[in-house]
Amino acid sequence: MALSTNLISGLSSGFDWRSMIDQLMKVEHRPVDLVDNKKKEYQDKLTFFQDMNTRLLSFRTTAQSLADNDAFNLFSISLSTNSSNYQASEFLTITANSAAMPGSHTVTMNANSSVAQARKISSKSFSSYDTALNLSGELVLNGRALKVETTDDLQDIMNKVNNLNSGSNATEITASILTVSVDNFRLVLTGDNTGADSFTIFDAGSDAQSLLSSGLGFTDGATSVKNILSNGAQSEAFASSTQSVASLLGISTAQSGAVTL
Repeated sequence: MALSTNLISGLSSGFDWRSMIDQLMKVEHRPVDLVDNKKKEYQDKLTFFQDMNTRLLSFRTTAQSLADNDAFNLFSISLSTNSSNYQASEFLTITANSAAMPGSHTVTMNANSSVAQARKISSKSFSSYDTALNLSGELVLNGRALKVETTDDLQDIMNKVNNLNSGSNATEITASILTVSVDNFRLVLTGDNTGADSFTIFDAGSDAQSLLSSGLGFTDGATSVKNILSNGAQSEAFASSTQSVASLLGISTAQSGAVTL
């Protein structure tokens, strides 16, 4: 039979030895407690910095993705057709990249269609949309002048055309840039109204037709009389018979040279 031992501290002396010993042991153990507390503090800091490192790595990965041009694809694309027999995707595949410009384009599959379409003309091909074209001159779009400067790129001209299409005297001509491939860009002018004569465009420079034809490639350089009469031709209508033509057209510098009819 096991015997139990009971200790009664201070029974004969009246002094609580057990309590004193416990307190002394706690004092002796204090350095260990301090080390444990420091260890926990360092572990908490380590956990914090590990979490911060994970977050910074995630931020770096996200920031690196901004170097990719595809991260700035701001425009969505869509295809539609008025045909009940075919889907548009059966004929065309389109993509939009970081160089995409807002605009809409129509591809006519039926050459015999009699549906009225808005007039749309395209410039010649350019290898870049944001490189200066080194062209200068003035164009008249539906009676409003547009000045092209040597530092203008294709996008600058597009913005100038669209700026004229505002206010009470808007040209009703919208410009956009068509991306054919990575090095093939074209400036497209579209009339806001339907019909072959929905807008007019003239070269008002000193070298007639050079900006439209050899410069931007909107025309082939050939000319024809627009307003034919039975015994000649007439100009467009003007608001004044005494004001200079340059002023009526909004041209900053009058065209020089002679025109023979």
